[in-house]
Amino acid sequence: MAAATAGRGGAAEQNLTTAKGVRSVQPFLAKNSRKHSGKFESYDYEAEFDLPLDQLTEAQIREMIDQERRVLYATKIVKHGTQADVEIYPDFTHLPGTIQRDRSNREAQRNLNDRNSRKECERRINANFGPSDYWVTLSCQPREEPQTIEEAQRLFQNYIKRINYRRKKRGMEPARYVYVTDWTKNGRRVRTHYHLVMDGDLPMEEVLELWGHGRKNKIEYLVLDERGLSGLAYYITKPHASDTEDIKHKKKWTASKNLKRPEERKNHRDFGRRKVERLACRQADMFATMEKKYPRYWCEAAEARHNGINGYFYLRAVLRERCQPGDLVALTGKPELLAELPPVIQKKLAKYKRYIVLSTEYYEIPGQETAIIRPAGTKQQIAVPARACIVYEKGGGKTWI
Repeated sequence: MAAATAGRGGAAEQNLTTAKGVRSVQPFLAKNSRKHSGKFESYDYEAEFDLPLDQLTEAQIREMIDQERRVLYATKIVKHGTQADVEIYPDFTHLPGTIQRDRSNREAQRNLNDRNSRKECERRINANFGPSDYWVTLSCQPREEPQTIEEAQRLFQNYIKRINYRRKKRGMEPARYVYVTDWTKNGRRVRTHYHLVMDGDLPMEEVLELWGHGRKNKIEYLVLDERGLSGLAYYITKPHASDTEDIKHKKKWTASKNLKRPEERKNHRDFGRRKVERLACRQADMFATMEKKYPRYWCEAAEARHNGINGYFYLRAVLRERCQPGDLVALTGKPELLAELPPVIQKKLAKYKRYIVLSTEYYEIPGQETAIIRPAGTKQQIAVPARACIVYEKGGGKTWI
């Protein structure tokens, strides 16, 4: 998600007009209190705050803030692997009339379910898999294509049973996996293929051998980037554009039961109303604010949205864990982070893929953070920007935000 920046938009004045006159709808948390006796109602806050703040000028945002409207903001932090999502949204004991209580509209409910499903898939993959695990694509022979989505899923479940039977004979635990069944029907033509993320305990050749179907099968190690494996998760779960009467396309992801779930915490302390409003006015400060609040993380993306009717705000940030001594890292694909290094150092870095972090120096001045790394299997020491290091494997114990 790209960071939102303050700007001007054609819908700004209309959104601001509808926000005027909204009164207090939420008992405000006492200034020094950390608990609230009421039970907060859940709602689809991402759908309610769907208007980017770049549609409003700073003056218009300030006018929205100046209205007498109290609200308690919740901060939800979801940690998955070396990634973390921070979501900041209004919490209510009684939902105001400007927020939808139910979603009787089938299309809206389907969109909500799809979005939540893709988000959960992304977080499960990030929390459970790394560079030593496999990314597998499997297909079927043209004359062996399953004619229904149920048949396609049954075919793959039998494959998983064969995998686990082979592992059991060798005294191994059942496989950890997430797979997506991609089934398409266009008239009489049916096409099926599968995307599988699986632990790397079995040799690659055996994983392909146990499938026994199709010719266009591929297996490789997972590759992390600045967003972990989020890009891969989005790719395998993204909605299909051709969902019409003559083209039926279905995707469903399935995970093994032995996967650990992402860690989630929620509080009402990290970002109060005034801090949220200040960030709404100065959205460019969100990156620095998040990195100061959560010093073990880099902020990779940040956005701010608002509700055009009641004027409340929603903030979201995507964080990436910073490297520490002992971590195994790779270097980012962003060339601007390494552009200032001497050419001889850049040439040396191009020879290697994995590095051990020997030491780190983090300063309060952004851009001055440094990591001393050693290419795996060598005795060389190279100084690089710490932000350029992508953590592949943690060298020590994991610490929460």
